Amino acid sequence: MSSSISNPSNNSNADFLTILECSPEHVCAKRYTDPAKPPAGYSESMKFFTPHVEAVASLADLRGVLDQIRTMPRVAVIRDRLCADAPKRPDGTVTRRRHGQDGEPGAFEDFPHRWVMLDADKTSTPFDASDRAGSVERWRAALPEGLRGAEVVFQFSAKQHLSPTVRGHGFFWLAEPLSSPQLKPWATRHGFDGAMFNAVQLHYVADPVFSGCADPLAPRDLVHLPGELAGLDLTPEERAATSTANASKSARVMLDDLPEPCGTAEAHAARASAVPRRSSHSLRSPDTAGIYARRWVARALKPAYPRRNAWRCWTCFGVVTSMTVKPPTACGGRSVRTHWTTRALQRGLAPSQR
Repeated sequence: MSSSISNPSNNSNADFLTILECSPEHVCAKRYTDPAKPPAGYSESMKFFTPHVEAVASLADLRGVLDQIRTMPRVAVIRDRLCADAPKRPDGTVTRRRHGQDGEPGAFEDFPHRWVMLDADKTSTPFDASDRAGSVERWRAALPEGLRGAEVVFQFSAKQHLSPTVRGHGFFWLAEPLSSPQLKPWATRHGFDGAMFNAVQLHYVADPVFSGCADPLAPRDLVHLPGELAGLDLTPEERAATSTANASKSARVMLDDLPEPCGTAEAHAARASAVPRRSSHSLRSPDTAGIYARRWVARALKPAYPRRNAWRCWTCFGVVTSMTVKPPTACGGRSVRTHWTTRALQRGLAPSQR
């Protein structure tokens, strides 16, 4: 595998796969000691990877690369592109993150690709082990219109032998390059897993490892069905979506200091007019901004309210959204229960409304 790649060539079909290899103590494959029982999951806390890049210009090229790396239990794929100035550690590994930290630039950036991997982990299509191509064909026929006749390479899930329905990953070659911010809302709208398009999201493509037992689905060959280029029905809003990589470097989550316990409506109105002050949490991405804010609120609440659920007025500190924290508004002293790790913090619903 090559270790770096510049911009794709002038060929409109030119593309590439960013392949990450984890350290020897970790694994990117499910592991079985008994095929009748659930497998051990992927290693957690994988932070440093050795990057490789493979050029592809068609779905056939992509299949060739997948056939090589799916037998490597320490390898996964991401949609992001390795930055030219990606900081590397002495051993040649990089940190799997898109945005910089402590003055150090990020290692990856979003990039529009011709290829896309769609997660098919929850389907209603029956699986027939004796007719795997036919099972994938029936699954494809139930997809959105632009994918029903599209060329697809399908990789069965590590748990396919435990499931009566089709499970796995479908790889398609798009009619046009599309970025992850464009694909994520489209995928969610059509019932696919939108997490596949998060920043530096690992695509686990390694076949499961069976120790001391045989694979009931062996051989786990890829299924390649011919067809046309995949056309997606993106809405104008989805097509206009762009990466926040540059904007997020300077953005910050805004939060008021938590006030004293709730008081009168006048006190709430006074707090509502206060200008939010910066917290110490940088907005790394739209997906994590709310998490940073909720954790900050949780730490502030916990000393005074050691129980998991605290009764406080949600308007005292504003409503956490994906990009910022809205200034609080007067609520007449109404109190609601706050879960600092759930949407109740975002939406401020009364207990009877949940």
